[in-house]
Amino acid sequence: MKKLWGILSAGLLTLGFVTEINAQAIDEDPTVNPVVSAQATADGYDVILLAGQSNMAGRATASSPDADAATNPRIFMWHPISGIVPAQDPLVHQEPRKTNADGSFTFIAGPGLTFAKEYIKTIPSNRKVLLVGAVYGGTGFMPDVTASTQRWNFTLKKFESVTNLHHRWMPTDDPATGGDLYRGAIRRANEAMTAAGLNARFVGILWHQGENDAVYDGADTYATNHGNLINALRSNITGADSRTPVVVGEFNP
Repeated sequence: MKKLWGILSAGLLTLGFVTEINAQAIDEDPTVNPVVSAQATADGYDVILLAGQSNMAGRATASSPDADAATNPRIFMWHPISGIVPAQDPLVHQEPRKTNADGSFTFIAGPGLTFAKEYIKTIPSNRKVLLVGAVYGGTGFMPDVTASTQRWNFTLKKFESVTNLHHRWMPTDDPATGGDLYRGAIRRANEAMTAAGLNARFVGILWHQGENDAVYDGADTYATNHGNLINALRSNITGADSRTPVVVGEFNP
């Protein structure tokens, strides 16, 4: 797993991100795993979950040097309708893709594909990578905001009043409480693991999110909420456990 941690960091750094390792509620060292299983060298997929908000997806109007129209024959992404398909930017996430025909923002290149290109260099040539996108821009752990709260609308390019920030990443199974993106991430990851077959391995989570909670006074509870989310993802995703690596990205100041 040490290689995985290094490449996860390299993948984020390639896009100008710096990383810090989330240590909330982690009782074991996930980098210590001296056993290489037969599953790790058999034909199959290494599955990675990409979660968070727009910074993880990559939202921009300008082209990116890493926006790769050409597919890599060993890198795939999960599509809820089409299944396992060749990966290319923009990756498929929980938030619908946007077009810029009317000047709106478009998902171009987040750290997912960059990471996959680096990570795949470290695994046997018969292994493949399967990226599971679960991102939704402008979301977080905070509850509904009041009608007087102003939030930037990326499509209309103006601030507007909103009331729909409903605990979307809170780890709950109760729709009345929130958690639709949390449940969606688990559903997508588990569907991808099933489709990937017997030799699939769930190998890590990339998370990049936060300013939405900072804007709406969620900074004080962010560490607790994020730790709870990671523990819940590790407990409910097929193939994950308490040692599953998690890398948290942040912008380089």
